[in-house]
Amino acid sequence: MKSIDRRLGKLETDLGIGRNRQRLVMVVSDAGRRGLDNDTCLRILREGGFPPASAVAIVDLCEIPIGLNAKETKEFVRENGAKICGIGEG
Repeated sequence: MKSIDRRLGKLETDLGIGRNRQRLVMVVSDAGRRGLDNDTCLRILREGGFPPASAVAIVDLCEIPIGLNAKETKEFVRENGAKICGIGEG
């Protein structure tokens, strides 16, 4: 039984779904050339269910167009969360 628990624990950890999960979110940014700071953009993405609950996720904030004000940036991040997090790209 211990062997099964150990293997399940390792699998949960690898998938990022375990109780003691640690996530690594790598953020690609263009150094604040948008209407909101990185932390605010990440908070908006998390509210929308992004990035996915895997052990490692990449968030490309360079996908956000330059020149948007705070309200426009917020709307863009909400509407394009999958693209920003690299999900559903063809």
